[in-house]
Amino acid sequence: MGSFLVYKGVWERTCGRVAIHLRYSHGVQKLVSFRSWLKNTYAEVLFRMGLVSINRRRWPLILHYHRIDPMAFDQQMEYLTRWGRAISLDRALACLAGEEIPVPGAVVVTFDDVYRSLYDDIRPVLARHGVPATVYLVSDVTGSSNALWFDLVEWGLFGWQGDYGDLLPESLIDAVIPGDARGTRRRALRLLRRFSLDERERCVDEILKQAGLALNEVPDRYRLVSWEQARTMRKEGLITLGGHTRTHPILTRVSQERAWDEVAGSKGRIEEMLGCAVTHFAYPNGQQGDFDERIAGMVAEAGYRSAVTTVAARLRPGNDRFALPRWGIDDEDTLATFAVKIAGLWPRAGIYRRDR
Repeated sequence: MGSFLVYKGVWERTCGRVAIHLRYSHGVQKLVSFRSWLKNTYAEVLFRMGLVSINRRRWPLILHYHRIDPMAFDQQMEYLTRWGRAISLDRALACLAGEEIPVPGAVVVTFDDVYRSLYDDIRPVLARHGVPATVYLVSDVTGSSNALWFDLVEWGLFGWQGDYGDLLPESLIDAVIPGDARGTRRRALRLLRRFSLDERERCVDEILKQAGLALNEVPDRYRLVSWEQARTMRKEGLITLGGHTRTHPILTRVSQERAWDEVAGSKGRIEEMLGCAVTHFAYPNGQQGDFDERIAGMVAEAGYRSAVTTVAARLRPGNDRFALPRWGIDDEDTLATFAVKIAGLWPRAGIYRRDR
């Protein structure tokens, strides 16, 4: 086992050094594919050799989902409940506070944004396996015919048949990767996060106009749950509903007054619509720089008991309840990479970066 840990450390350092040297080169897409192949191979080897053990991990680990194929999710939850233990976020917080004895191999499942596919496809899987989950609602978009701004950008890009330079506004022209919708989307979202809210909204409107798309035509894939569906989830008891702001801005890039309105307003709206206390919060995007002590203080002042990030790390005693780490899972994860991640064996260099 000692030799394995040495090789694991070498792997992490190697991945990090390669990324530093090549991250900004023209071959970045090939680098991403190569790193993904290396990581997937690493996970497959550990998984097939029986070197993955969830129960060796003492403290809980929080998983972070947006959308995922329900069949893949079903396999993951079957594996989790067979070899580990799914617990609620409240119980994980109690373990960290010393109020409960830690459960070896414990995992907390969370979802951001809460698409309708969660209600239709994921909720039955959670119920079948008895897995509790915490889901975070964007209150002004929940129950509406609108979609989140980054989904509108994806909608425009993925349906465009021509040159992406003809679709995107001039201010986003540097995002264009010819023939690569996903890569262009990734770059465009990163640029848009740096813009003011007014400029970002203008760019999204221009993309939709150029693509000939209207908000009343948003596909179901991009729609969030209705309030009636949210009430059903609350009544069933397995899913806890939390706040994810009103409109999904990066909170450190808006005024203090706007940030407070997003944080407290989301909580107030959800409590009004669902008739229950909302005590958990998720920072939009959730990476370092997307939240800080000032924002965390607002979250606490608004009455939340916890806040989650998308920074990938394990939970440990002494973790700030308003900066809880989560490990991301999406459709690119195989059962092997899922198992390695929840066992805490995934390489830490660039574990997860989700453009949300």
